[in-house]
Amino acid sequence: MKKLISTFILFITFYSNEFANKMIRVAQEMEYVNDWKDALEHAKDTYVPIGKQSEEITKLLEQSLKFIEDRDLITITEMAKES
Repeated sequence: MKKLISTFILFITFYSNEFANKMIRVAQEMEYVNDWKDALEHAKDTYVPIGKQSEEITKLLEQSLKFIEDRDLITITEMAKES
């Protein structure tokens, strides 16, 4: 039983450290240096409010279409734009 508990503690310790390292890496990517707690708070505060997701998706779609059309990347038919 002691061996099982020791193994479990090692397992938890390893994955806790792995999780902490990933949080720091993501914080750095978000330009929060090593402050993963501030990065997490920032991520929690940047959500789209309930009921506004459809509007946000429509806005992103329009921005994407404009980007593609401005650069003449592909031809998008009117039927595709309407659907």
